[in-house]
Amino acid sequence: MLSRCATSATLGLCVLAMAFAAGGRAGEPAPAAPPPPPASAADREPRLPPIPNEAEVMEAVFATLPDVDPREVLEFIAAEFPAELYRFKTALMRKPEEAVELFTSLVGESLELMRARRGDPERFAKLMRERELERKAARLAETVRAADGAARAGAAEELRRTLTEAFEIRQELMQADVRQLAAELHKLRQLVEARDRNRESIIAQRVGQMSGDLDQFVW
Repeated sequence: MLSRCATSATLGLCVLAMAFAAGGRAGEPAPAAPPPPPASAADREPRLPPIPNEAEVMEAVFATLPDVDPREVLEFIAAEFPAELYRFKTALMRKPEEAVELFTSLVGESLELMRARRGDPERFAKLMRERELERKAARLAETVRAADGAARAGAAEELRRTLTEAFEIRQELMQADVRQLAAELHKLRQLVEARDRNRESIIAQRVGQMSGDLDQFVW
């Protein structure tokens, strides 16, 4: 614009034109920007962390179990624990942390049952029967709390029989665990005794390995 201002008379007009083009008058400051609009009520509310969805929780849990097939576990949960799976989904919107703990526990229990089903069908049957009895006992306990008189006494007696059977199954499972641990302990004790008998040869072999004196090819 200044290149078109040929004379000093027109130079002032050019400066004024440039000032107006920039949003103000010559010699005056440009008008201040308008203040921002007041924040809405939604903007003033604290920002809550996003609620994870079902797929995100499952992915996070299975990420800690690289050797596990998520599809197989989810199929097992859907078949054997539909009520617990529903509890997880409903808790996800209300208490995300509780939902994550619930699903983690559910996956762990399912893996234990799946291993038992593959390797020890008898143990698997007992574990499933124990779970069935625990669910039955929970329903009976509600009946006992809500009833009175003869109905309450009958429900309480059935509750006792149910818990007695569940107790016996748990005892059988624990006794089997004790026998398994005893067998493992016996093997470990035998290994320790064998190492004691061959102490010098084991140490000499290890020295040779670490010093490079042991022959590369051993018969």
